[in-house]
Amino acid sequence: MRKFFAALLMLVYVLLFFPVALSFGFFQTFFNEAFYKGDFVDVMYEFAVFEIPMHIDEDLRAQYLLEDEDVENILRSVFDKADLALVIDSFITEIKNATVDAEGDLELRFPLKWLTNKNDLVADELADLYISKLDKCSDDIEDFDGEKACLPVGFSKMDVKSKLKSSLDIGLLSNVPDEFGYTVSLPSFFEGNLFLFFRNLMNVFFLFGGLLLAFVLMLIALIVNSPKIRVLKWVSKTVFFAAFIFVLALLTFLFLPKNLVSESAAIYSRFYSFMMSSLLKEVSYYLFPLLFVSFGLWVYGIIADKGKHKYDL
Repeated sequence: MRKFFAALLMLVYVLLFFPVALSFGFFQTFFNEAFYKGDFVDVMYEFAVFEIPMHIDEDLRAQYLLEDEDVENILRSVFDKADLALVIDSFITEIKNATVDAEGDLELRFPLKWLTNKNDLVADELADLYISKLDKCSDDIEDFDGEKACLPVGFSKMDVKSKLKSSLDIGLLSNVPDEFGYTVSLPSFFEGNLFLFFRNLMNVFFLFGGLLLAFVLMLIALIVNSPKIRVLKWVSKTVFFAAFIFVLALLTFLFLPKNLVSESAAIYSRFYSFMMSSLLKEVSYYLFPLLFVSFGLWVYGIIADKGKHKYDL
C-alpha cells in the first residue's frame, strides 16, 4: 500500500513539475534582455520580410503593380538588420519602463523615426520599381497622373519618377507618424512599473512552486520512511522521471511541427523552432545536471538496496 501511495505522489510531482519548469524556462529565456539580440534579430528580420508583404493593401498593390517579391526586395534594400535591432531595443526599453498610473492606464509609445527617416529611400525604390514595369503609352496620352500604367510619350523616366515620388510622399509615406502611441486600461492593482510587477509575480510563483514540489518529495519520503537508501531511491527516481518527461516533451514540441507544416509555412516553422530551441537551451543548463544527478542517485539506490529487495526498483 505504501508503494501505491508513493507512486501516486510521484505522478502528482511529475504533473506539478511541468508547469513550474516550463514557466521557469519561459522566464529565464524570454524575460532576458540578451535573448532579443544576436540570432533573434536575424530570425525576426527574415520573418518580417516574409510577413509584411502579405499585409499590403490590395488597392496599393494594384496602383503600383506590386508583387510580394517586389515588396520583399524593397524591404531588404531599404531596411537592414540594424534598423530592426533598433526597433527591438526601443520596444524592450519601453516595456521595461512601462508604468501604470493610479487610474489603471498604461501608455506605450514606440518611435517610428527609423521608418520615417527613410521615406525618401522607400519612395525612390517604389518609383524605380514602378517605372521599370511601365510600357510606352499611346500617342494621345500626353500627361502622367500617377494612375496610368504606361509611360507617356515625351516623358523621361526621371520626370515620371519625380511626379510619382511626390505622389507617394503626399499620399502614403507622409502619413506615417514619428511615434506610435497606445493606451491600455488595466485594473488598479497593476499600478507602478509593469515589468517589475510581473517579475515579482513570477518570483513568487517559482518560490511557491518550488516549495510545493519539495513538499511532495517530503510526503514521498515520509510514506517510504525506511530504510534511508530506499527513500533516496524513490526521491531521486521521482525527480529523474519528472525532468526526463519534461525534456522529452520539449524535444517533441521542437521537432514535431517540422513534419506537419507545408513548405509555404516554413518561415513560421523556423521562427517557432528558434523560440523552442532557445527555451530548451536555457532550461538545459538546469535540467541536464538535475537529470544526471538524480539518475546517478537512483542507480546508486537500486544497487545499495539490491541485497534486500532484488526486484524492487
